[in-house]
Amino acid sequence: MGLRLTRGRAQLELALESDVVDASADRTLYVDALRVQGPSDLAVRTNTPHDRVMSCDPELESDPRACAQEVLTAFAPRAWGRPVEPSENDRRLEVFDMVIADGDPPRLAMDYALRAVLSSPYFVMLVAPAPEADGRSPVADDFTLASRLSYLLWSSTPDDELFGLAERGALSHPDVLGAQVERMLRSPKASALAEDFAGQWLLGRAVDRAGPDSLIYPQFNESVRASMKESMRLTFLDRLRAATPVTGLLLSTHMHVDGALAPLIGIDLAPFAPFADQDVSAAGRYGWLSMPGLLTVTSVPTRTSPVRRGAWVLSNLMCTSPGTPPPGVSGFPDASPDAATVRERLEQHRQDPACAACHDPIDPLGLALENFDGIGAWRDQDNGEPIDASGQLPNGTAVDGAADLAHVLGSDPSFGRCVVKKLFTYTHGRAPDDADRARLNLLTDGALAGQASFSDILVRLVTDDAFMQVGVER
Repeated sequence: MGLRLTRGRAQLELALESDVVDASADRTLYVDALRVQGPSDLAVRTNTPHDRVMSCDPELESDPRACAQEVLTAFAPRAWGRPVEPSENDRRLEVFDMVIADGDPPRLAMDYALRAVLSSPYFVMLVAPAPEADGRSPVADDFTLASRLSYLLWSSTPDDELFGLAERGALSHPDVLGAQVERMLRSPKASALAEDFAGQWLLGRAVDRAGPDSLIYPQFNESVRASMKESMRLTFLDRLRAATPVTGLLLSTHMHVDGALAPLIGIDLAPFAPFADQDVSAAGRYGWLSMPGLLTVTSVPTRTSPVRRGAWVLSNLMCTSPGTPPPGVSGFPDASPDAATVRERLEQHRQDPACAACHDPIDPLGLALENFDGIGAWRDQDNGEPIDASGQLPNGTAVDGAADLAHVLGSDPSFGRCVVKKLFTYTHGRAPDDADRARLNLLTDGALAGQASFSDILVRLVTDDAFMQVGVER
């Protein structure tokens, strides 16, 4: 049987059709093999990355060594993010010569020479210049800045424009750095920031480890998992590039949705519809707190977890430690006639004063998200009882539902300060300490602490002394 499929995601199913009337007859379908073959019309395409590196082919040149030298001379500076001395290239050419001397072909020798470039500490690590004679930290040169900026935003080596600015000594000017941040965020390579930074901070990576119970949530499958993760990546990229306040992460009513995710979101799309930006406000969705991926990873396999959700909001969006439970605290009670809903079971758990002290700042945040089940689908009931998503925060602010919580958090200056703190940590590879307090106060000064965009904050970070110097006097 032949079946021609169009480009995109497809779902194939096998079913047994039989007109046997006898109910006792064996109607078991045994599948011996299933073969998918294709595509059958592959076009020959150029290998752009290969061609970018290999300006010549040592196998076809009359002087293979001269070709190898040409390739290494162009490749090593880009790989190492700085000018390369001829003597450094000569050492990689020695690798080429050794392989040729062993009788191997020039292409294999070229392969080993390129491996020697990529195995160097100058590619594997960002090698910092030595301290000044008096022990002070030197100002980073333009090539170091190019590499820092590129790995921060793209998780990759500098491109031609960054490298060219570094060669002219122009990159270290604050206005130039700021313009480069704007340019680089618009590039497809900025997807790396969504995958790495947001993957850690906003739990995009954790979707891979989520394990909802298949009996309770039969609609969860690997396609849905992949769509959850991609939706988080694409939606964060939009927020990252938007010239709007970072509070849009909480308040935006738009989300990237495809056909696999649409039933969970509560909108109508064809089953295999590709990802597109959708207005999801009619489905009760506001910002990141209503992302199915986040709601799934902050649940347990068999139910929602207001404690997990509330603790995540507190620690990751407000940068406030939820504290650790005291030893000997009893586990979460099972459902019973007196406590059927998760909210009722949680209230039963809070009757222990030791438990209540920890739960007071956490539970109202998580309970406000109870209309979303363990995989982020909307629901009005829990175990047959109406959902009560209301609560009161420790400061007395009342919240009722996810949209209300999103607006309350978005109006709290702590959210903007927390975003700056998270970006600072990712930028520098360490959490800010007491010595960084004044620096963070400057970075979050005035409107920046809630009204700035992600790009505004990133520009402040990369033009700050802590980024412009190899190290900062502490």
